[in-house]
Amino acid sequence: MRNVAVLHKTGKILFSRNYQGDPLERNVMIGFASSIPNLTRTLLHEDVHQVMGLRTRIVLKPSGDYLFLAHVDNSVPSIVAANVLTELIRALQLLYGHPETWTHDNVDFDGCQDMIEMMCTRGMFDPCVALCGLQKTPIKHESRLRLDKLLVYLESIQGICNNASMLLVGDTVILSRFELEPSRQLLYLHKARPLGTQVLAFTPVFMTTSWFGLLRIQLATYTLLVLCHLDRALPQTTPGTTPATAPAGGSGEAPETLATAGATATPLAALLAKVTEFQSMFLYARLELPSEEKPALLRQFAKRETLLFLHLHVKTGTVTFPQPRPLPEVQTRELYSTFWALFGEAKAAFHVPGTREVTFAREAYRFHARVDPDQELYVLFAADAVALEQIHGHVQEILVNMQRQH
Repeated sequence: MRNVAVLHKTGKILFSRNYQGDPLERNVMIGFASSIPNLTRTLLHEDVHQVMGLRTRIVLKPSGDYLFLAHVDNSVPSIVAANVLTELIRALQLLYGHPETWTHDNVDFDGCQDMIEMMCTRGMFDPCVALCGLQKTPIKHESRLRLDKLLVYLESIQGICNNASMLLVGDTVILSRFELEPSRQLLYLHKARPLGTQVLAFTPVFMTTSWFGLLRIQLATYTLLVLCHLDRALPQTTPGTTPATAPAGGSGEAPETLATAGATATPLAALLAKVTEFQSMFLYARLELPSEEKPALLRQFAKRETLLFLHLHVKTGTVTFPQPRPLPEVQTRELYSTFWALFGEAKAAFHVPGTREVTFAREAYRFHARVDPDQELYVLFAADAVALEQIHGHVQEILVNMQRQH
């Protein structure tokens, strides 16, 4: 990402950041963002989504009365830049409501620059953003069932919403009872605003059509996200208390910390007392869950001929992008650069009706991509190790190993 900006339809720049290279001239940006879309609507009767130069391109994403602009190198696939803007808008919707309701009075883009910074830096290299999915940690079926029952019990507490809880380890989902899109929105919030040393945080969030209260609670090495009805979670405080962010404490001190986080007579305090009960149940349940975020390794799924692959399980939204085998840093950067460039070409090819499978042959690489109703797969092979007629066998091996994961 070179530059990102948010403009109002009147041409006013509401937010702009430069990350690399020269910043865009503000006057030119205002003129470009207002004149180009109007020109294409008049001449072509359609909206413009990107404008390409010799070395860079500008990707545009309108939302309500606002225009989001990303300035990237041509080496960045347009689908990746467009998805970063799309997911950024969805993440901001979580904080400010539907874009159709945004006004100068209720939206401050400088106040959410942590979210914008995260999406425009980490999001550019995030396969979950590229495929609109989630990174999940595999756990045993029995552990999943027991954890799900615990979360169902938590959601049965008065004031907590049904199907509205999620457990994380690091930035990876262990189990989410939200739908896929809300899960992604909440994960973006968690990445942009990690708890750090806090054990509790309260945030009003907009989900689908209504406002709710989001509680994020540190449970040992895990983070629990719980959606509450807003009238049951409004943080009414007494002098000297701060229910939105409780002081830090060890895992053994967490129940006492949560119980005293707000005024004792408020709905939030009563809700926290119930959550404290769940916390004790969770810690003593001795579930076989990973205590830290562990990356997937390429050798778990494919032989050495496979250099990189990216897999999406469509139904669950699970994205798998294993770490490549150890290589010198220069070669690793070249691998990723080549992979994302060919990923962009494959995505463009899939826009042609009826295209579901493509293979590209390059001097040093072979790239294969396929899209099925249940899954998507993108694989980069070494050209000197895999002939074109051998690609199908390697792809099937990866799919079989992925099926075992699910």
